[in-house]
This record gives sequence, C-alpha cells and structure tokens, in this order.
Amino acid sequence: MKTRFTGTAIACMFLFISCASQVDSYRWARKKHTIKAYKEYLKKYPDGKFVDDAKENIAEILAFREAMRSDLTEKYRQFLKDYPDSQFSPHVKRKLFCLENKLADQDGNVYNIIIIGDQIWMAENLKVAHYRNGDPIPNVTSPDEWKGLSTGARCVYDNEERHADTYGYLYNWHAVTDSRNIAPEGWHVPNDKDWWQLDMHLGISRLDMILGASNWIGEDEGGKMKETGTMHWNSPNTGATNESGLSARPGGMRGNNGHYEYIGTGAFFWSASMTGFDFPWYHMLSSTSSWIYRHYHHKNCGFSVRCVRDETI
Repeated sequence: MKTRFTGTAIACMFLFISCASQVDSYRWARKKHTIKAYKEYLKKYPDGKFVDDAKENIAEILAFREAMRSDLTEKYRQFLKDYPDSQFSPHVKRKLFCLENKLADQDGNVYNIIIIGDQIWMAENLKVAHYRNGDPIPNVTSPDEWKGLSTGARCVYDNEERHADTYGYLYNWHAVTDSRNIAPEGWHVPNDKDWWQLDMHLGISRLDMILGASNWIGEDEGGKMKETGTMHWNSPNTGATNESGLSARPGGMRGNNGHYEYIGTGAFFWSASMTGFDFPWYHMLSSTSSWIYRHYHHKNCGFSVRCVRDETI
C-alpha cells in the first residue's frame, strides 16, 4: 500500500529537519564558544530560535577579552557580576586572586603570583638578600671566592645591581637548601615533585618526564613558560607564548668557576631535589627552543629561584 503525504505533512517534515539542523548548528557554536562560531550561526539563521542566546554569548566573550586586556581588578569583578555562570569564571577568579594577593618576602620585596593548575607560583625571580630569620645571604662578587664556597651565597649577573630588578639574584644551591629558609613564609623552593607537577600540567606526560630524566623534554611547554618578545630574550625566543603566566626571563647563570654566562639566552631555575650522584636538579629554558632542559649541575652554580606556595589552591 502506498503512503501519501499531504502538503501539510511535507511542510512539517521540512520544518522538523530545519529545526534539527538549527539545533545542531547552535550546539556546534556553543561547543566552540567563539565569536566566529556564533556569527556563523547568526548568518545561517538570522531569525533562528537561538539568536538572542548567540548574541549574549558574543557579548560575554567580548567582556572576557576586555577584562583580560585591561587586567584590572574592577574589570574582573564586573565580569563575575555580569556573567556568574560563565565558563570563563574560574579563570577570572584565579586572575582576581593573583591581583588581590601579592607576595612579600622577608626584605619587603613584592612579587606577582600566578596560579598554574593547583599550584601558586611566583611570577618573578626571587631577589631576597636575607634568610627568613633575618641572617644575611652573603653577596659574593669574587670568582675565586665563589667557586670555593660550601655555604650559601648570592650574586647579581656581572656584579651589576641594575640586573636585580629585571632578573632577580642568582643563588648557589647551598643557599637554596639552607635550613634558615630562603623562601618567604608559607612558600618554598620547588623540589622535583613540584616541577614535575608544573611540567605535566602544561602538557608533558609522566612517561616523557621519566624517559627524559636528564635531557630536553616536552615540545612547546618551555615556550609556555617564557616571557614573550625580545625585550629581554634574545631573538628568536622560539615558541614563547607565556601561556602559563610564569613570565620566565633569561637571567643567565654563574658557573661553579665563578664566571657569568647566558644572559639573554637562558633561564636557569634551581630545584631543591638532589640526584643520586650528589648533584642538584635544575630546569633551563632557551631562546632557541620551546622545549625544557632538565638536568643536574654543581652545587656552586648560581641559578635563579622561583618559589611555590606550600598550600595548593
């Protein structure tokens, strides 16, 4: 028996298909949650069922971009007030936390902080001149004295104090692990576990961490840590996006022979952890790579220090 479709039935069928297609189109745009995706929906369905929703979502994205561009407390607060259930709200709350909670060390230096995953990191290099109990960390300028040290010391690249505000101080590992504590109250120098947590949050797998135990690791994770541009980094500053907000700068290092090297090309950061060969671990970022170099070196080298908060968020 043949089935006959009336004009009304056919119209209803096409309406159903059109509605289903419109719903799929809006779901796709919602999944992408970009201005481009919503505009594509509006262009295809200018009188569609979800026009108002699409326009509201575009307004939300523009408000988020404006808040991020200004990076001001009042802009973040206004965004949270206007869009309390936005998918951007967790990120905005973290940015607001960092703006409202600066870190002060025992010398009164104030640092920006950044939330990465569950960790809270300093977004600048340490430049403290005293341990937590008030004892001074000796500033050693002589190469001969530096290479013979078995106690904590600090220095500034090329012994020029002007570098301290830009790159912080360089510390030997004896200072990093001194029981008087170089880190501010409630913070500590990151150990290998802390660095691994950061690296894996940025995209490095645990297997890559294990296989690359003392080598170049990752692909673009180093770039995610580096400050962008060439104001401080030498060109080409490969792969630098600063996606993490860590804003790493190339403060160079001081070798265990007391000589300074690599300013502009390398950022060296101590780990508080030791290898089985009595050498401490460190992380290095390069101007010519987006990878991370994880290796170990002599305790008398002078590297930069970033601290991480004891409590996670």
